Amino acid sequence: MLSRILATVLPFVLYEIIESCICRGIYKNMLLKRIEVYWLIITNSFRQRYTYRSGVWLNILEGILFVFMQGSLWTALIRTGYAKVTLKEMISFIVVNSFVNYITYFNAADIISSRVQDGSVAVDMILPISFKWKLFFESFGENVFEVVFSGIPGILVALILYNAAAPESIWHFVMFLLTVVFGILISYQILYLFGLSAFWLIKPWYISFLTGALTK
Repeated sequence: MLSRILATVLPFVLYEIIESCICRGIYKNMLLKRIEVYWLIITNSFRQRYTYRSGVWLNILEGILFVFMQGSLWTALIRTGYAKVTLKEMISFIVVNSFVNYITYFNAADIISSRVQDGSVAVDMILPISFKWKLFFESFGENVFEVVFSGIPGILVALILYNAAAPESIWHFVMFLLTVVFGILISYQILYLFGLSAFWLIKPWYISFLTGALTK
């Protein structure tokens, strides 16, 4: 009796196990291909910015001059006695704020509106990848470029010239990076949501002003 039950049930159990393994393998392959596509979008976006070498040097100069000017300004203010902070604290705040602004900047409203007006959004919609995340990773690649060639030189100047504060511990640094990741996702979701209104507006140029006021 038991052998008959096993003979009847076992093929179905094996079938379910094999099907589950196959489905997991297919899903894993699809996920890996999707990650590969998005990584390619990021690298292409970065390379497009890196192609213009004069722009690279201008970005480096911009990052250095920004921190130097801010340091000179706050040095003068602190000496007058009106600023109740130390130069180290202020430079550290400026560096962190600049880094967050570089990595969380998304101009989704202008990008979507320009593609709607010239009709190129039709091509984006038929691509085998998500339009939403395509825009995200394109912008993220440009943000990484800004961090590398504007943010990092500025951070080095802040550490060398103004002795900016380093993270108190590895744990604080990891938690900071985690909050930045959440900030990137939340910021993009808000900007993308407002950017979609370009499909219903004739002249959506003022959307960027509205989103800037809400997110900055």
